[in-house]
Amino acid sequence: MKNIPKNYDEQLKEIVKLAEIIFGDNLLNITLGGSAGKGLVIQNWSDIDLYLVLKEYNIDQVFIFMKKIEKYKIHTGTTFYTLDEISNNIIDGKTKMMCYEKQEFNLNPTIYGDDVFNKVEYEKVRENDIEVLPSILHDFRRRFIKLLSEDEKVEKTYIKKMFVLIKCLLNIYGVFSFGYENCLKEFLRIVELETGLTCNIDFDIIAVINNLENSKKDVADFSIFLLNFISSSYILKGDKKWIKELVLEQ
Repeated sequence: MKNIPKNYDEQLKEIVKLAEIIFGDNLLNITLGGSAGKGLVIQNWSDIDLYLVLKEYNIDQVFIFMKKIEKYKIHTGTTFYTLDEISNNIIDGKTKMMCYEKQEFNLNPTIYGDDVFNKVEYEKVRENDIEVLPSILHDFRRRFIKLLSEDEKVEKTYIKKMFVLIKCLLNIYGVFSFGYENCLKEFLRIVELETGLTCNIDFDIIAVINNLENSKKDVADFSIFLLNFISSSYILKGDKKWIKELVLEQ
């Protein structure tokens, strides 16, 4: 796998071997998603995101596997599917995005077995994000209000949720992007297109990631900017015609 740091690569190989031992013939596929699947790992920040497809969902096997991977230093997130679920497209929004990235941009490599995922059209990704925007937005609003408490610190999960919201907005506007810096750049471009104003926002996401403890003001200021934009955007005003016009410009 290209652009994967040595410690990530070594842990991945160990986890694949572990999965082979625990699941045996029940294991059909392991796909690497997230930052690692795109070759965009940020050392000491990025998780390992795995999608595992089984012939049958065996609770005992899954429980043993999940307990075993807890020991690893790099946090590993897992999403399990059965082959029937894949065949019938019973997958969540995050998985739809992973599949779209895999087929259109040659990302998210299969690291065990054969590729069993179906093709996903980008419109399905957009439809999913239109549906989930309210829950993502309200979750982030609650997190932001909590962040305003004097003793509250910026946590890794806060930044990740912020960019889940940003990617959701981009997809609704029909703008596909991945990676923290690229998503931020595309979001600011959307703000300029919609408002007609030049966006002079000095928010260095990589600097924030590398120094969370001293980034609370920068994160809070950008959060206010993000939430204010959403509140005044065409998305919440329901101007779907304008959004379609913007999509055509891409």
